[in-house]
Amino acid sequence: AFYPVMDAEPLKLPPNENVELTLEYIQKESNLAVSQGQEILFLDQRQLLTFGVVEDVPLVADYEKKLVMDKAMSRDEDYFNDFYHDLANHRFGLIVSEPQVVLFASDDDAWAEENDIWVEWVTKPLLCYYEPKHDFKKTSVWLFVPRAEPLDCKYP
Repeated sequence: AFYPVMDAEPLKLPPNENVELTLEYIQKESNLAVSQGQEILFLDQRQLLTFGVVEDVPLVADYEKKLVMDKAMSRDEDYFNDFYHDLANHRFGLIVSEPQVVLFASDDDAWAEENDIWVEWVTKPLLCYYEPKHDFKKTSVWLFVPRAEPLDCKYP
């Protein structure tokens, strides 16, 4: 128990102005999508809906990040067929997520297998049909919108 305590550090939060800017954009882009009759997928940051920080956005429960990861780890093709269909048909006018980058881990990286499975089953297909509209580096939040033209997409 001693060694984890040795590496402990105080929680480092982004500057408040960065958090406020990110929240402002999420609400603005969500309002725009909702006004156009589009759904918004909070693949990440769902707590913003739960605690009312982002308002007037219905929760899409189909693709909660932990469930998606569980399905990716079990290579559940049936589940992902629906996900890929929804992405290809631009079901969502906006997707709120953590940064999505096609970057495979080396074998000695922590969580390498989980990272690589996420990249293969989620990131690559997501980036085929959606592109970042806003990327907030300080808060690690990206807002994705449908691409006008999909990339050449291959699924696992």
